[in-house]
Amino acid sequence: MLSTLRKNLEKNLKDRGLSLRPTDLAALVEGVAPKSTRTALSYALDFLRPFSAGMGFRITRLSDRHVELVVPARKRNQDDEGRIHEGALLTGALEAARLLWLRHAPLGEFHVHMSRTQFHVVQDYTGDVRVRMELPEIQCETVLAQIRAHQRAETEVTLHFFDEKEKSVAEATMTLQLKHIPGLNAP
Repeated sequence: MLSTLRKNLEKNLKDRGLSLRPTDLAALVEGVAPKSTRTALSYALDFLRPFSAGMGFRITRLSDRHVELVVPARKRNQDDEGRIHEGALLTGALEAARLLWLRHAPLGEFHVHMSRTQFHVVQDYTGDVRVRMELPEIQCETVLAQIRAHQRAETEVTLHFFDEKEKSVAEATMTLQLKHIPGLNAP
């Protein structure tokens, strides 16, 4: 029954020129139940991104301009000193940036890859770490215009890391390569 429902939903969306992607579905559900959407996205990350499965990322905020993702202080995320490993923080940051850009993705395939990064630890931290990113409207519109014109764009984003006491503990600047492959029904 669920597979029939999904097929019918996909067919109806395709007839309207839409595709069923996790971000599309999240955007539809978010208007009705934002907390449920964040929980579903958190669980979906474990299945959609197998390399980060088991890291326990949790989406705590997701809107058109902001994303917040928690990297929990699990044993598998920690280094030998007991703090979250920098690699786990960068993986969380890339996932947060990817989720936010996917909310604005045009129809068709959309890929987000990191080409460069700078990571700066401001102070020591313990416990869970929150990764936050804001996407200014001007930057979003400029990049989307480049994607429409050339099917690819490069952009730089800054992500901030906060500990459980809301103190800034680190910052990452990433250069992202965005690539769009238009779908057959895309305008």
